Amino acid sequence: METEPMSSTGYIVPVPLPSTGSVETETFSSTVYIDMKPLPSTSCIETEPLSSTNNINIEPLPSTSFSVTLVPVSNIDSNPPPCKKRHTMKKQYFDYLSDEEDFTTIFGEREADSDVYEPTSESDDSEVGSGMTNKKKRKKSNKNNVELEHEINKVGDNAVKKRRINQKKVQRTLRQSGQAYVKRNGIEVPAKEIKPNPCTGKKCGNGCEMVTDERRKCTFEYFWTLSTVRRKDWLVSMTQRSVIKRKRSNSEKRSYSYKYAITEGEGKRFVCLQFLAATLDVGLKFIQYTVRKKIIAVNANYITKLKKVQ
Repeated sequence: METEPMSSTGYIVPVPLPSTGSVETETFSSTVYIDMKPLPSTSCIETEPLSSTNNINIEPLPSTSFSVTLVPVSNIDSNPPPCKKRHTMKKQYFDYLSDEEDFTTIFGEREADSDVYEPTSESDDSEVGSGMTNKKKRKKSNKNNVELEHEINKVGDNAVKKRRINQKKVQRTLRQSGQAYVKRNGIEVPAKEIKPNPCTGKKCGNGCEMVTDERRKCTFEYFWTLSTVRRKDWLVSMTQRSVIKRKRSNSEKRSYSYKYAITEGEGKRFVCLQFLAATLDVGLKFIQYTVRKKIIAVNANYITKLKKVQ
C-alpha cells in the first residue's frame, strides 16, 4: 500500500496496492518504516514499538465474506390479512380418582347409587342443575323486587294523620239509635229496652193486656231501626185524630181526640198512649208533641195548596 501526504500535518492516506503486501511511505522529513500485523477477528489492534531497522511488514487481513439478499418492495403486501382473535377457553376443573381411591368410599360406608344420591353440602345443590334453575331464580328476584318496592312505598302509621274523634257526633248517633252513651257531665244513659205492660191487671178499654210480648218486641226493634225522621213519620201514621163528640167546657184546649195504634198483621190494632210509650220506651210528651206538630204542619201545607188552587 502506498500512502501520500495530504497536507503538512503528516497524516497518511491509504492507497490500494497489489497483493505483494509491501508498503512504501514517504514523509516530508524522513522515511519511516513500520512493522504491522494483521488484525484479529475481535477488531482489536496491537501495536509494537518502532525498531531501528525502519522496515514495515504488513500482512494481509483474513478474508471475511458474507452475503445479503435484497427483496424488492413490490413483493411485500401492503395490506396484510387481519389476525384472528384468540379464542379463550374458560377454566374448568375436573377431579379424577386415583387408582387407590374407591368410588364407594366417597359417600361414606354406604354403597354409592346414582338413584339414591344426596348432596353433602349446599354447594352441591347449587352446582347440580344450576343452568336449569337460572330462569326460576330470576323470577324470584323480580318478585322480591316488587315486594321491596311495595315496602318502600308503604306509608307507616306515624306518617298518616289521625283524625280526631268528635265526641258530640258519637253521642248523638248512639242516642238516636237507642244505644247506651255518656253525657258531657259524665252521666251514663242506659240503652233503650221494652218496659213492662202497664195495662196488665187493669180493665183497659182497648184490651192492651191481650197483646203478646213477641208483638211488642217486633214493634220495638222495627221502631229503633228507623232514622229519627222516619220514626216520627211512623208515629204520625199510627195516630188517628178526630173531633170530640161532646164539650164539657168552653175552653178550646180539648178540641180533638187522638187514637194510637200498632201494626198487627196487615192491619192495625188500637192501643192506649201508656201502652205505646212503654212498648217503644219513649216519653208521653215526645209522642204528643210529635203528632200535634206534624198534623199542624200537614194541615198548613194543605191550606196553602187550596189557596193556590183557588
